[in-house]
Amino acid sequence: MGEEVKNRKRKKKKKSSRLKKILLIVPLIIIILFFASFLYLSRLSSNSVNIDLGGNKNSNIVNFLVMGVDIGEDESYPKRTDTIMLVHYDKKQHTYDVISIPRDTMVYFDGELGKINAAHALGGVQQSVDKVEELLNVNIDYYLKVDTKAFREFIDALGGVDVLIEQDMQYEDESQDLKIDFKASNKMQHLDGKKAEEFIRWRKNNDGTGFADGDIGRIKQQQSFYSNVLQKLKSPSMIFKAPKILSIFPKYMETNLDATDIMKYGISVVTASKENIRFHTLQGESTYIDGTSYYKYEPEMNEDILNILKNSEPNQTSDSSISNSGSGLSMSKESIRVNVLNGTNKEGLAGEFANKVMKLGYNNCDFGNYDANLKPVKVSEIKLYGLTSDDAKILKKEFGIKNVEVMNEVNPNYEMEIILGDDKAKD
Repeated sequence: MGEEVKNRKRKKKKKSSRLKKILLIVPLIIIILFFASFLYLSRLSSNSVNIDLGGNKNSNIVNFLVMGVDIGEDESYPKRTDTIMLVHYDKKQHTYDVISIPRDTMVYFDGELGKINAAHALGGVQQSVDKVEELLNVNIDYYLKVDTKAFREFIDALGGVDVLIEQDMQYEDESQDLKIDFKASNKMQHLDGKKAEEFIRWRKNNDGTGFADGDIGRIKQQQSFYSNVLQKLKSPSMIFKAPKILSIFPKYMETNLDATDIMKYGISVVTASKENIRFHTLQGESTYIDGTSYYKYEPEMNEDILNILKNSEPNQTSDSSISNSGSGLSMSKESIRVNVLNGTNKEGLAGEFANKVMKLGYNNCDFGNYDANLKPVKVSEIKLYGLTSDDAKILKKEFGIKNVEVMNEVNPNYEMEIILGDDKAKD
């Protein structure tokens, strides 16, 4: 018996010793990763250009201009921006509003008509900053210019990303050595870097079918993809992948942020709740001038975005907080975007129900037919994006639909999707 007791004590000592070693090693690994990350990030600003940035009077607001530029084989050759996003950060509210600016947006260069994606080719980062500041009447504090070559390596370093592919995508262009081939599915599909690049580049099929709204549709798809990437970055496993991820960027990124600021804002983004990272697309109208297509920005169509950019001053009370008090919802009814879809064979059902929705105060409402491949829907359902479980309880009663689900992914187009089934066709 005495020998058994001694053996147990030895085992306990060994376990205790191992635990102590682990407790010592883990902080050491984190410290090493931290300094490795800092060294990688300190190289990012070494090649930044000295540009005139206006700076914001409100210290609680920070504006970042993010540009995706294909550097190409010859880095000296001026390149257009394929992606332009203004990221508006409210420190006090800890909210990020990501505003995508279509690349064909109409601007003027010394009185000559042009597209905003040409600004970088004509005058580098400074010209891009100037044109976005003029367009939206904002001051930009920081810029990040990313070579699109980084995209594949970044997604592969993450271990790939899961996305929902809602329509068939078949496009082939031999001149670009590009072949896109995806099948629609109601289940998430895992994409590596190469496939993810194909997914966000797709706009139409070889037979001409695709996004009805062209580049705007592609932007919306990209926003949904970026949201999924952000959610993956929040995973604890990303801590150990950080050096590999960060080692990519010094080769492909240019910024005037220093290493300390990059880490500060980076941590802020990954710790922000999903509801506090919102995606928007600058609204406008497509037009042709002298045979060239442009996207004409219309300020009156962008009141929500302009209010975000102008009214984020400290201690201001937003209209939405006043509106919410009556409904009990986390967002005002006026700001909730609703899409009503007819999942039955009864004609006109979605339009009839949309009228009821708007009478309840949800003025921002679209309607149409559900995917024909998924019809008929037996029981109606509501899918919520960016809304809460408390909202679900309220909406369940308001619309008389029991099946209400709060979705994990972000829908850049709508906060609420109502899919009508046979139960509503009988009402």
